[in-house]
Amino acid sequence: MVKRMLWKDIRQTLSKSKGRVVSIVCLMALGSFALVGLKVTGPDMQATAADFYGRNNLADITVVSNYGISKDDERIIGKADGIKEVEYGYFKDVVISGTDRSMRIYSKPDAVSTYDVTEGRLPKRTGEIALDMKERDRFAVGSTLNVTEKTDIAGGTVLRHHKFTVVGFVRASETLSCLNMGQSTAGGGELKGYAVAVPGEFDSDVKMIARATYEDTEGLDYWSAEYRDAVQKHKDQLVTLLANQPKAREATIRSQQRKKIDEAKDKVKTSKQQLADAQRQLDDAKQQIDNAKDQLSEGSAEAVEEGSAAAA
Repeated sequence: MVKRMLWKDIRQTLSKSKGRVVSIVCLMALGSFALVGLKVTGPDMQATAADFYGRNNLADITVVSNYGISKDDERIIGKADGIKEVEYGYFKDVVISGTDRSMRIYSKPDAVSTYDVTEGRLPKRTGEIALDMKERDRFAVGSTLNVTEKTDIAGGTVLRHHKFTVVGFVRASETLSCLNMGQSTAGGGELKGYAVAVPGEFDSDVKMIARATYEDTEGLDYWSAEYRDAVQKHKDQLVTLLANQPKAREATIRSQQRKKIDEAKDKVKTSKQQLADAQRQLDDAKQQIDNAKDQLSEGSAEAVEEGSAAAA
């Protein structure tokens, strides 16, 4: 009896609140769909990213130096345990002319951390450039890009050209987000984009970036603890190996600049000596001219006297 009354009460409540019941059911279904979507989307996104990284051979570790990576640095990095492949390159921060937008121009890699071409092609010669794909609303294939580069203390620049022909648009495997691309020494201080040029576009004695892949990370899930631990182990080793290199690099740069200063001083000293020698030669020549004038005057006087005597 009590049970029948309970079910009767439930049916009456449901019949009087059909709209509310439908709303609750819809909300529960929507929540279920959202939960299923979140559970499925994460692995799908990771699988897509893993395929992209694998296709472009993303570097496990990247070493960047503001003072350049010397041959000694390359030797030390090459001795690190478990390195499968290491590739060195250049980069330079510039400002797009007429704006305050800073852009980092990288040298085109051969095999590590390569680029996906979304339109056009990669540059093949100096004077050509491929831009970040989000620059397609500002530039087109075949258009011209003018950039401004900050000179170094000696007034020199790294890039051989500052006017480029856009030949394509790319997507970088190293750049995960366009919202925060890092700090820059050019423009407003924050990177707004990237570009790719051939290595021959860079006039530098040293590389600026090293990209390394390791044997024990091959095939590992990029989001797994195993991968993170392996990369951290190799990173710690590189930090230890390169710990003394900044001071060594600074000493090398100071020595090179001191040598240039000494050579300049020698040139100034030599120029001063040459100037003094030239001045002596001028003085000697002037003295010879004065002596010749005196001799000419004496000769003229003697000729006048002889002429006067003959007339008498």
